[in-house]
Amino acid sequence: MPMTFEEVKRGAAELSEEDRLKLSFFLKHLARVDTDENKAELSRLNRQIDEGNYVTLERLREMSAALEAEGR
Repeated sequence: MPMTFEEVKRGAAELSEEDRLKLSFFLKHLARVDTDENKAELSRLNRQIDEGNYVTLERLREMSAALEAEGR
């Protein structure tokens, strides 16, 4: 049986500050994940990737190393 809101609320109050922050991010994710706006944004990002508009992990590492070498 799912927990009631009061049970969740009491459990959340007992969490560490770090875990409460993680819980808040998770709840925000749940509130957004199935919205039409989120689906549209994911579709837009997928189109950009399909068009070759992305940075590979290797390239990102190169860019990061170059910035670190410049002291940024």
